[in-house]
Amino acid sequence: MFGREDLFGTPKPERLLQRILHIATNPNDLVLDSILGSGTTAAVAHKMGRRWIGIEMVEHSLPHCLPRLRKVVEGEQGGISAAVG
Repeated sequence: MFGREDLFGTPKPERLLQRILHIATNPNDLVLDSILGSGTTAAVAHKMGRRWIGIEMVEHSLPHCLPRLRKVVEGEQGGISAAVG
């Protein structure tokens, strides 16, 4: 997704977040990610039909999360996209 392996040493797997959001939310629920980071939680929430709010206080994350979330909103097909249709 980012084109470089070294950007995030411990990325969260989309499948794990999919499972958590499936258990804890319903379609159209609002998901808050108060530490946006790379945007994985917001990306998964969007793909699963949840609304989301992402908060990032550290400016150095913006070059990573903004392009990623734009791609997801535009229909990017990576991660769990095939699983959720």
